[in-house]
Amino acid sequence: MTDLWIAVGAEPGATARCALTRLLSETPAWPSPGRVLAGDKELATGPVVAAISSLVPGLEGAVAPPSIAAQALAMTRSADYWRTIPLDQAGTTLSSVALPTTLANAGSYLYLVRSRRGRNDDPLALDLLARFVHPRLALLLRGDADRAGLMAEINLVLQPRAVLMLARIRPWSLVVATADLIAAELFGLAFREHFLASDVEIAGPWEDRAVQRATELDLGVTLPDQISLRVLPCSPRFDPAQPPPAVMTVLDDIRARLGIARPPVMLEPHGE
Repeated sequence: MTDLWIAVGAEPGATARCALTRLLSETPAWPSPGRVLAGDKELATGPVVAAISSLVPGLEGAVAPPSIAAQALAMTRSADYWRTIPLDQAGTTLSSVALPTTLANAGSYLYLVRSRRGRNDDPLALDLLARFVHPRLALLLRGDADRAGLMAEINLVLQPRAVLMLARIRPWSLVVATADLIAAELFGLAFREHFLASDVEIAGPWEDRAVQRATELDLGVTLPDQISLRVLPCSPRFDPAQPPPAVMTVLDDIRARLGIARPPVMLEPHGE
């Protein structure tokens, strides 16, 4: 069973600390040095990274995907700037993935992403690492008909110890914590879909191409009944006996979209 810890609090930094504390209590120590891969520059320099650093020893900061100008500069880098990692798993289209050596040589990784209403360009769990690959592979991804499938394959080169996904249901901050790439991706997709107009036709999170390829590659959960939603109150204003209707409505819709039969488990408050 894969737990999705859904921390609910007043502001992102404290809520992320609350969520990560719970996840760390169930995971072994992380090898150093650790690196945070953030979905954008704002996340890489925000209060959530400070909260992560206070909990994970040996963390060497956060890095965001390079800009277009930085990608162009990367083409001129010497060979030792990049580390090429072979993909040994049979049946993949890609044979190797090149990442910056400083990134590839880290001992452990934490992904920091967010799911926002109307922002489908935000990287989620399965497409984050693809934002850091060598520019030649990045160009291939842009032009390939199975771009989403290739992005899923890239995740074979390394696995994060944790994924933190930020979301917002006003006035609440949500931080979803999990060690499962596919579970994190599914939650992020379902959260986006919740806010679409009712007449918009969508395939659903499990039918997403990146998710389907990731399940074929055994990168995480493969069935809805392998996921457990666990709500973690992280603010004195969040009463578990009377949880905010706005939050629970969204979580119930996400559960339905993912096909999870069990209702969310409400845990004891942890405070901020």
